[in-house]
Amino acid sequence: MTSASVVAKSIFTLNFIPNELSYSANIPLKDGIDDDSFASVFRPIISSIMQFYNPSAIVLQCGADSLAGDRLGVFNLSSKGHASCIQFVKSFNRPLIVLGGGGYSIRNVPRAWCYETSLLVDQEISEGECAILEVANIQKTFLTTSISSITDRRTKS
Repeated sequence: MTSASVVAKSIFTLNFIPNELSYSANIPLKDGIDDDSFASVFRPIISSIMQFYNPSAIVLQCGADSLAGDRLGVFNLSSKGHASCIQFVKSFNRPLIVLGGGGYSIRNVPRAWCYETSLLVDQEISEGECAILEVANIQKTFLTTSISSITDRRTKS
C-alpha cells in the first residue's frame, strides 16, 4: 500500500508498505511551490512508484495545509492544483482510499475537500458551488456555537 502526504515545512512524504516492510521517502520542496512546480515533482514520483511497486490498492492522505493561504503550510497550491494530484492517482484505476488531513484555514479545507470529493465520485462541481456549501457550513457552525453559548449562559444562571 502507498500513501502520500504533504506536511508543513516543505516536505513531501511518501510511505510504502510492501509485503510487511515499510519504506518512506521525504522529498524537500521550496516554500511557496505552485501547482505546476508541484505537479512536475508529484507526477513522476507517483508514476515511478506505481511502476515499481504495482500496488493493488492506494491510500492517499491529502493534507489541505498545502493550499495557498493556509495558516501553517508554506506551499501555494490552488484547490484545482491540489485536486489534480488526486485525479492523477485516480487515473491508475486502483482501489483508492482518500483521507483528509492537515489544513488550518476554515475557508480552504471545506472548499478543497468538497471539490475533490466531487471529482472522486465523478460528479464534478465548480469551486463556486463548493463555496456556497462552505458558507452554509460556516453559518451552521456559527448558529450551533451561538445556541450552545446561549444555552450555557442559561444553565449557569
